Formats: sequence, structure tokens, C-alpha cells
Amino acid sequence: MRETLNDHIMLSNIPYQDLTLGQTMSIERVVTQREIILFAESSGDINPIHLDNQFAANTVFG
Repeated sequence: MRETLNDHIMLSNIPYQDLTLGQTMSIERVVTQREIILFAESSGDINPIHLDNQFAANTVFG
């Protein structure tokens, strides 16, 4: 799957003077298996606990 600009939500900036007490903002996204693998490769953290479901299931985190 190829990513496009339409796949991303653009956030707008709210100037400091326009912020109000109690104002909130949230954002949610789904992290894909591809992103996990790419992060592991780029960071050098290829620990199988992050990449192998069966391995992780047999640890204290499973």
C-alpha cells in the first residue's frame, strides 16, 4: 500500500492567546506491523520480544 497526503490528517496550530482553560485535544492512530518492523530496523532494536508474537507470549509480557 502506498501512502498519500490524503492518508494523513493535518493538524492546525492554535495560537497561545486563543487557548482556553480546560481545552483539550487528542489524536489516535493505529500502528501497523510494517511500522513496528521499520522502527525496529532503523533503531537497531530487533529484540524478538517486539517482533515475534510466539516468543513474546512465552515471556512475562505474554
